[in-house]
Amino acid sequence: MPPKINMAAFRHPKRTGAMVDPTPDQGRRLTGGVESKWAVKLKFKLKPNEGAKLGSGFYFNVPGANLDVILTAAHNLVNDNGQLVTDLEIHGQAIYENKTGNQLEKREQVRKFPAVQDGNHFLRLCADFDPTKQKKSAGADWGAIFLPKTDVTGFGFDLKFAFQEHLQGNVYVSGYEASTAEVKLVNSDGPIIITLNDQLKYRAVTAQGISGSVVWQVLDGQPIALGIQ
Repeated sequence: MPPKINMAAFRHPKRTGAMVDPTPDQGRRLTGGVESKWAVKLKFKLKPNEGAKLGSGFYFNVPGANLDVILTAAHNLVNDNGQLVTDLEIHGQAIYENKTGNQLEKREQVRKFPAVQDGNHFLRLCADFDPTKQKKSAGADWGAIFLPKTDVTGFGFDLKFAFQEHLQGNVYVSGYEASTAEVKLVNSDGPIIITLNDQLKYRAVTAQGISGSVVWQVLDGQPIALGIQ
C-alpha cells in the first residue's frame, strides 16, 4: 500500500443538508472543449493474472507543483486485497497541427507508469479509504498519480467550494466509457441533489469506465473540479 493522504483538515464541519435543483438531466454528449485535454482514460490490471480494466481520471492543477498530478478513484489504483494495480497506462488526447494546413487533429497520447515507483512516479491514496470495504468508503474513494512535469495544466480548484455548506446548479462529469474503444471523451451533466460532508450527489448519466472522472463546474469562465465520480 502507498502512503496515504490525510484529508481531515479539509472536511466541512457540519455539511449534512440537501439542495435540490429542478433543472432536468441533460444526458450525455461528446465534447471537444478544454476538458478533453485534461481528462484521461486509465488502463490497468487489478491482478497480474487478470485482463486489463478501464477507468477515468483527470489532471489537477496544483500551483507551483514540480510534478503532474492526476486524480482518480482509489479503486482504480488498488485491488480489494490492498495490492497496487500493475501495467498502469494513462491515455489522453494530444492535439497536433496537421502538416497539410492549419487544421488540428486529435491523437492519442499514452504515458506508462513504471513497475517500480520513484521520486517522479508514485501513487497516493486517501487515508480513510479501505480497499476491503469499498462501498463503505465511498467518500474516501480517491487517489492520486504523480508523474514527471509536462506542459499540461489541468482542472483548477477553489477552496470556497470545500467550505460552502450548500452547492447547487448543474455539474459536468467528464470521462471515458469502457465500451468506447477510441479515446473519446463523454460529458454527462445534471443537477446537484445533495451536498454531504465528503460526498456530492447529483443526477447525471454514468456508465462503466466513468469511475474516477472529474465532476466539475465553471467559475469565472474556468473549469473547476468539485469532486471525483
